[in-house]
Amino acid sequence: MSDQYFFILNISIISLFQIYLIISYFRKNIKGKAFENLLIYAVVLPFLLYEHFSELNIMSFILTCSVLTVIGHSFVGTYLNFYFKSKTYDRYLHLFGAFSFALLAFSILNHIIPFMNEIWVYTFLLVTTLGITIGVLFEIAEFIHDSFSKKMKCQHGLADTDFDLIFNVFGSAIAGLLSIFIFL
Repeated sequence: MSDQYFFILNISIISLFQIYLIISYFRKNIKGKAFENLLIYAVVLPFLLYEHFSELNIMSFILTCSVLTVIGHSFVGTYLNFYFKSKTYDRYLHLFGAFSFALLAFSILNHIIPFMNEIWVYTFLLVTTLGITIGVLFEIAEFIHDSFSKKMKCQHGLADTDFDLIFNVFGSAIAGLLSIFIFL
């Protein structure tokens, strides 16, 4: 399948879900969630357009995984409430998200500094470290959200945060291992 096919697929998937969520939250009079999904859409859509029409050339697999991570959070986790219905959904989304965004971040850096993938150990460590860093930044964002929000908490205690971080490490390490085969 061509890059054009995956471009249209990713644009369609993110548009379908985010527009549905925005409309649905407005109908339910949950304007904060509608705005949150509008913001997500306002970040992801221009990025996908920029990636497609520039010389960035990120692998379609990586872009699709990243889009699925966003949908996994905004639709399945938040809208369908799987963060609360399942004890393990959040953990596996952290694993998949760290995997996806580690590869995405490395792809962007590799475009900016192309000499970065000359040695497999370096590539593995860099991708793994990028994923762990992104995961930690996400945990900090959840903490900040919980500090200001009295209604809906992202964290459910120290154990939840610890499991999130552990699964971020696993996802990042898997991305690091895969990067050896796809970038070298």
